[in-house]
Amino acid sequence: MLSFFTRRLNDVTPAVPDVVAAVRALPVRRVVLDGEVVALRADGRPVPFQVTMKRFGSRLDVHRLARELPLSPFFFDVVHLDGSDLLDRPGSEDQLGRTVAHVDGRSRGVRVVAGSVGDIHQLGRKGGHQV
Repeated sequence: MLSFFTRRLNDVTPAVPDVVAAVRALPVRRVVLDGEVVALRADGRPVPFQVTMKRFGSRLDVHRLARELPLSPFFFDVVHLDGSDLLDRPGSEDQLGRTVAHVDGRSRGVRVVAGSVGDIHQLGRKGGHQV
């Protein structure tokens, strides 16, 4: 059984068939992931939040919506993997990289550990973002 929940624990599984397919393709038997899904523009930038939310509010013609406004999952933690709870274990980020390094053919996420606020600002400038 595969289920997707919002942070308010609303089951949105029927609304996200593209994300369901991406997770089914992962090399795992059982997994609990924490992350976000966003719709991306052609240039890779996210669309406005309200546009992404259209996908979660509709229960009709979800496959057409998935083609028109595909969602990209970005996972940031593995909570459980194939019988092992990882929530309180250090290093589960490493397991995340091995588990979901590629979702739907694209790399998903980069882990960066910042030592200071200045490091965060520097990272934002390198990526062209204001932090």
